[in-house]
Amino acid sequence: MTNQILRASVRTATLMVSGLVVLLLPAFSQTAPSKAPLPESTEFLKAVETNFKKQFDEQALLEGYVYRVRAVEEELDTATIARMQDK
Repeated sequence: MTNQILRASVRTATLMVSGLVVLLLPAFSQTAPSKAPLPESTEFLKAVETNFKKQFDEQALLEGYVYRVRAVEEELDTATIARMQDK
C-alpha cells in the first residue's frame, strides 16, 4: 500500500514539475536573432585578442601550477632491434 502511495506522489510531483517547465520555458527562451550584419573577421579577432589579453594575465594563470616533465629513454641492443625489424 505504501509503495502505491509513494509511486502516486512521485508521479504527481513529476507532472507538476513538467507543467512548471512547460509554463516557464517561454519566459527564459532567447530573443529573436539580430538582423545586424556580422563584423569584419579581422577587426573582430583583433578586438577579442586585446580583450582576452586584458582579462587573462599568463603569469597569474600559471601561478600555483606544477608541471611535471617525464622522459623515457630506452636503449635497445642489436638483437632486440633485429627482432623488432623482423615483425
